Amino acid sequence: MSGRTGGRWLLLYNAAAGQRNRRSQIEQVRKDLAGRGIELETFAPSSPAEMTERAKSAANEGGVSAVLAMGGDGTIATVAAGLVGTATPLGIVPAGTANVLAREISIPLDPVEAVRVLVDATPRPFDVGRANGRLFLLMAGVGIDAEIVRDAPRWAKRHFGRAGFLGTTLAKVFRNDRPRVVVEIGGVSIEAADVVVANCRLYGGAFAIAPEADPADGMLDVVIFENSGPRDLFRSLIALVRGRHLDLPGVSLRRADRIRIRAAGASGAGAVQLDGDYVSETPVEITVEARALHLLVPPNR
Repeated sequence: MSGRTGGRWLLLYNAAAGQRNRRSQIEQVRKDLAGRGIELETFAPSSPAEMTERAKSAANEGGVSAVLAMGGDGTIATVAAGLVGTATPLGIVPAGTANVLAREISIPLDPVEAVRVLVDATPRPFDVGRANGRLFLLMAGVGIDAEIVRDAPRWAKRHFGRAGFLGTTLAKVFRNDRPRVVVEIGGVSIEAADVVVANCRLYGGAFAIAPEADPADGMLDVVIFENSGPRDLFRSLIALVRGRHLDLPGVSLRRADRIRIRAAGASGAGAVQLDGDYVSETPVEITVEARALHLLVPPNR
């Protein structure tokens, strides 16, 4: 049988999510890896900070040949923060709502199947973004998407997954008084309604918001939506689904390794989300660390 054999892997996961099903999945993963001669250590940190620190110590102390992150895109970014700048690769075991990064690199969405694929995966360099120092792997969003993840009820997200965002999305779309921001990039200032700073192609799991984005080129793709108002938002959403959003007037894409986004005048601060989690408000300084992480990617991807 080809692929990795031997060694020890560390799996980090959120102890608060899906306990019964997760324990069963982890035991199946342990059994599968044992069949390839790989010993699996598991750890459920009590906080995001402890999760990052455990990944960092595993990489610095040696003894593990890979660290797996089991959860959604936020959990994956939390583990990645501890592996940046090290040679220890990160393996993605999707168990979240959107699982965008797993889709980006063709990892199966079933956790057990994902690990079976990771055994034959190859470590590849991967850029990481920073927003006011905080790491992201997929994107930083400023505007309506950040407002939605900030304001959507937790119970709706927990019980309905992505569908739980629908009510909040409709309420935001019909607002006419949303804050506007100024994007400062390459010496140019552009006023906008919404901005997505993308490290990868996909947005929301299925839509190629930055079709040419390469997460190993040391650059970020900045998609700027200048127009606001319900009609413009609906037009942009429909065009995004069709892959035609960059053809719209008032929508542009620029590439940079440093971006600053601030509030436009007295319109109010814009909300900021990273990898699908609300984190703060503008101003935000966004940079990229080229090829700072090693990610396990399936063969032929």
